[in-house]
Amino acid sequence: TDADLGLLMEYHRDGRDPASTPATGFDNDLFLGARYALNDVDDTQALAGTLIDLEDGTMSFLIEAERRIGDRWKVEAEARLLANVDDTNAFAAFKRDSFVQYPAIPILLT
Repeated sequence: TDADLGLLMEYHRDGRDPASTPATGFDNDLFLGARYALNDVDDTQALAGTLIDLEDGTMSFLIEAERRIGDRWKVEAEARLLANVDDTNAFAAFKRDSFVQYPAIPILLT
């Protein structure tokens, strides 16, 4: 087919001394994901992935999708979810802030 599937993997590491630097949520984490593009005239594509803290098991999931409507409009949807959030993790304050966003009206492209 004309569609593309890209597999993504990133390792996040912060080697600075934790005693003299601000806390970060990306000091020993692994991101695994995939991007699927239909390569159609409407530029339809989706991205999904998870970020896993390798020290405490905290996981963050993301799903994004978008598609053009005509020449000047685009519809997007997005979801971000947190799971298994350890109370000592830098993202502990956000563990109840998962969301799904789907605009009621399309976005005008300039």
